[in-house]
Amino acid sequence: MDSISREIAFPDSRVVDEENFELDDDSDAIQSELLVKQYEGTISDGYSKIFVFDSLMSKALKKSFLRYKKVATFTCKPIKPKEYLENSDFKQKIFEPSEMYQIDASTCVLFTGEDLLEEAFYDFTNSVFNFASANPTFITSAALPAATHQCGVASEESVAPFVRSLNTSSYKKKVSLKPLEQPNILPGITASILSKCHCMKISALSLVLYIDTMSVDSIGWERLRHHVGNIPGGHVFYNVYVDRKLSCEGGQMFM
Repeated sequence: MDSISREIAFPDSRVVDEENFELDDDSDAIQSELLVKQYEGTISDGYSKIFVFDSLMSKALKKSFLRYKKVATFTCKPIKPKEYLENSDFKQKIFEPSEMYQIDASTCVLFTGEDLLEEAFYDFTNSVFNFASANPTFITSAALPAATHQCGVASEESVAPFVRSLNTSSYKKKVSLKPLEQPNILPGITASILSKCHCMKISALSLVLYIDTMSVDSIGWERLRHHVGNIPGGHVFYNVYVDRKLSCEGGQMFM
């Protein structure tokens, strides 16, 4: 398939021009560049419904969507510091990029890759918004360790796996899930997208799956699947299943 490759570089961003960049040996801050490859056939007016999954959720779900048309690939490339790039563990790892797939003419789903660095959140978020229509709705989903959840008094509703929700004031659909309690916060790229939606008064809902394993297994996904499927445009998720075999390293769990 022919593709159009373009590099995203915003004036106020922390994307660095590798050709003109002079390495500062006194600085150990990680900097990166974000490359976006957009494929032909993308809806020109943008998508009105965009589902975004964090990297942990994406590892469990993305293979079920490979039959759909790929809209774009987002690759985050670290370019400094030198010590970080020369790290043997980093060199040996093969990071999956973020990929966006079109479900229908108005809906797409974005699976966040493991290569996405925190320093690239700003640029990544702006890049994703380039695919949105004039009046979009964002649905984000993240998987977090249950041990990080603060609920005050323990109850059956806080036994992992369980789901919480967080939405912008512009999201007018009824949410049947229990809202995310304070002082819990939403980290990662899902927080970045939700924050921008809040500032721009865009409809957005985030579903947070708390788990006690190192990965999202079938039990955890079942807790979330129907909630995602009930969202307008999310019917496709009703038929998505995760392998029953627990896909975690050494059977370890979040402690």
